[in-house]
Amino acid sequence: MLSEAVTINPSEKVEDCSLSNSSRKSAPFNTGNKIHKSRIPTTQVGRNAMQGDSPMYEESSSGISSNNNSARRPSMKTLNMLSSNRKPTNVIAAEKRQLEIQYSSKKMRYTNLKKTLADKQKIAQDLYDEISSLREKILTAGGKDPGKVEEPKLSQVECPKQSPLIPIETNLRHDYEQWEQICMDESRVIGVSLLQNQLQDLCDRSQELCQRALDRSSSFASFVKSWLTESSHQDEMGKVSILVDYSEAEMQQTNLAQSNEELKTRLDELRTAQKDFIAEFATRSSNLRIEYNNYRERVKKEQPNVDRKDLQEQLSAALEELKAERDKASQGKERTRMIELQMQKGRTKIRELEGHIANEELKSQQLQNGMKSLEAQLKQKDQTMELRMKDMHKAMRSSEDLIAKMEKQRDTFESRLLELKQKLIRKETEANATIKELSEKFEAIDEEINEEREKRQQAENALTEIEERCKRLEEKSQLLCDLASEKSNNIVVADDNHTENEICLYNDLTAARAELAQQKEKIEQLEREKQEIVTVMHQAASDNEDETKDKLAAELVAKTNDLQNLMLEYAQLQKIARFTQDRNEVLENQLSEIQRHLYAKSKESGKTGFETIELQQQVSDLRNSLAEATQQNQELETTLTQKQLELEQRDRVMREQSKFLKARDELLSLLKGKQANADSLANENYEDIDEINKQIAAKTEAIQELYTTLEGKQMQVMRLEKLVKLLEDQQDRAQAQRTRLEHRIAQLEVSLREKSNSNRTRAFGIL
Repeated sequence: MLSEAVTINPSEKVEDCSLSNSSRKSAPFNTGNKIHKSRIPTTQVGRNAMQGDSPMYEESSSGISSNNNSARRPSMKTLNMLSSNRKPTNVIAAEKRQLEIQYSSKKMRYTNLKKTLADKQKIAQDLYDEISSLREKILTAGGKDPGKVEEPKLSQVECPKQSPLIPIETNLRHDYEQWEQICMDESRVIGVSLLQNQLQDLCDRSQELCQRALDRSSSFASFVKSWLTESSHQDEMGKVSILVDYSEAEMQQTNLAQSNEELKTRLDELRTAQKDFIAEFATRSSNLRIEYNNYRERVKKEQPNVDRKDLQEQLSAALEELKAERDKASQGKERTRMIELQMQKGRTKIRELEGHIANEELKSQQLQNGMKSLEAQLKQKDQTMELRMKDMHKAMRSSEDLIAKMEKQRDTFESRLLELKQKLIRKETEANATIKELSEKFEAIDEEINEEREKRQQAENALTEIEERCKRLEEKSQLLCDLASEKSNNIVVADDNHTENEICLYNDLTAARAELAQQKEKIEQLEREKQEIVTVMHQAASDNEDETKDKLAAELVAKTNDLQNLMLEYAQLQKIARFTQDRNEVLENQLSEIQRHLYAKSKESGKTGFETIELQQQVSDLRNSLAEATQQNQELETTLTQKQLELEQRDRVMREQSKFLKARDELLSLLKGKQANADSLANENYEDIDEINKQIAAKTEAIQELYTTLEGKQMQVMRLEKLVKLLEDQQDRAQAQRTRLEHRIAQLEVSLREKSNSNRTRAFGIL
């Protein structure tokens, strides 16, 4: 029978394991039901029928104590006596047994699938809750909406409905026969097979765990062994300390191998012990089953027959009593609920009434306190009114004194207005004169800017010429490289005659000296203009008040400091110019020495080209032109800085004048307010003040126009600065070209030396 059970259900080990766990959990519940047994004899029949439906009943009943078995004996006897009257044939019993086995197996599968579905639905619900919480966090953090996930649709699995209790009179015999067949046949086949499968599962799991431990330890040992072999191959020529470490590692590896062998032996012993245990358990369970069946047969023979009618009457009476007791209990519960609800409503009404009473008491107390506070406020207001009346009398007396004083102040302000009008007329004349002077100076600055533009255009033209010369030099140098090996001319230079290069250098020096003299003249002119500006500022400061004198003096000190700084910068520029001149002289001396060496070599070898000398002269001309361009750029920069300083000085003067005019406007507005409050008879003075204000507004507009013109000039200066930067970039490019040409000249000199050496070797070979 055991072999048949194993062949029927070989693929359902996992399901059987889960069912065995559930049967273990349900076993204590069943035992509890059996211990607390009711007095009605028919309840055991229902229980036994329900337990007969489940295939695990025999397994759960096998672990129950002897007390439970003793409690169960009278019901078994009655059932055997009832079933002894009618026994089915062998064919019907075999068909029923097959159907019941199929039913039990499918029921087990159904319960397993139901459990797995419930677990998966719980996991899906948990995941949905987590996703929704994460979505809410993203939305609260201000992120994009990742989209809403559909809610998991819970598939409500309908549990196998227990068949309703069929009337006892009609179907009791059929139930007893079913119960006997299930207990006699199915429990033998299925119960033992399930226990056997469960034990086999436990054994398989323990073997798998042991096998994993063995595999991991063996893999680690093999890894250590391979590592030791590789390291020993790599470090054969190493130190002694490394060899000691390897010996320790080898010891550990051997220990691990020994432990692995011990584990293998233990695993084999476990396998054999488990197999023996399963076989012993199967034999013991079969023996117990046989003994149990024999005992049942003995009990059937000994059990007397009992009438069914008595049992049915007892069952119906007990059921009616139970129904009556249930109805009474339900009615009592409903009455108690109604009473509790009425009590709660009464309590809430009492609490509400108590709250209303407390609120009314508080309101009455608040009204009494309000009446007292109002009476105190009335008394205080009477006292304050009396004090105010006294203060008003005093204020009337003081106002009369103030009127007299205001009349005196009005007279003084009128006299002051006349003085201010005279001063305004004077300042207007001075402002017109300064505006004319500034306009003339602006025209002069425009002319100077135009001259500077022309100079820059000349410098750009010179730079273009220099670039063209550089291109020509590159072309000639290429031609020299091609023709140096073919052409040769003997050139003899007299010691007394000057070369063209020396003449050009002398002309450049004279031109530089002339330019320096012109710069000195420009500087003297600027110093004269500065002195004139200082004198004009002194005169303006003498006319203004003491505050403006202090400000102008401070500005003059700042301007003198700026001029001193400019003078220092000019001295530094002169030093730089001298240094550049000295450097040019040194370079010229070096070039002359190089030319002499070249002439000497040409005399010795007789195969030097005249074109190399022309190239060197052109290179020197380019260097001189570059030096001139640098000097011109420096001069332009100095002039730009001077013009910027002059513009800043003029801006400051105009700002001070505008501040002075604003102060006058404020004084006039104050005078207007005071005269309006003092008297309404000074309409003529107001008309004069309006005219003065109009004139001042016109002056301010003229000053604003001057500011706009100054801003335009500043923009022009900025454009000139940009042009200077462009010239500096061109100068840098020219310097880069110069370095390239110097490198090319050095290469030519090296090639000439090599050729001269080769010629010498040839001459020695001929000799």
